[in-house]
Amino acid sequence: MSGPVAIQKLQAREKPASQKTATAPRPAGLFPAGVTATLEYADIDELACAIRNWNHEGIQVGRGRFHSRLDLVHTAAMQIHRVRLSPAILVRGLAVPGSTVIGIQSGGSNRAKWRGRTMAPDDVVTFDGRSEIDFHVTGPSEITVVSVDRELLARHVD
Repeated sequence: MSGPVAIQKLQAREKPASQKTATAPRPAGLFPAGVTATLEYADIDELACAIRNWNHEGIQVGRGRFHSRLDLVHTAAMQIHRVRLSPAILVRGLAVPGSTVIGIQSGGSNRAKWRGRTMAPDDVVTFDGRSEIDFHVTGPSEITVVSVDRELLARHVD
């Protein structure tokens, strides 16, 4: 997107008519199980439709056309997302309630910021579904995020 800064909601958007499917009851677990895909988007709203159960928004803070690639794998207890983004983006909001999230900037020469602090290449961010997200990538980046059911993780850690 060129021109002024764009603010676009990443969750709770209506899916385009071409992407609507019948609504099925939500399966047991935090995440929609059995999903594996590699998808490319030229619109931030389309990317939002693929990131399920999060309550967050993205603000495109860099000029240029939006482009992203999303690799995802979901089980009932875990989501794994690898997102490649072309513009600078600020993400705020909340992860899936009941989850623990582990995130890392896995690619891109521009360093990401977590809650205003610049991340080093090996830094890992962890938070849960009750913690506010404040994540900023300053240019083309790749982010890998693993969200795990908090109770399942706690059982395995104990």
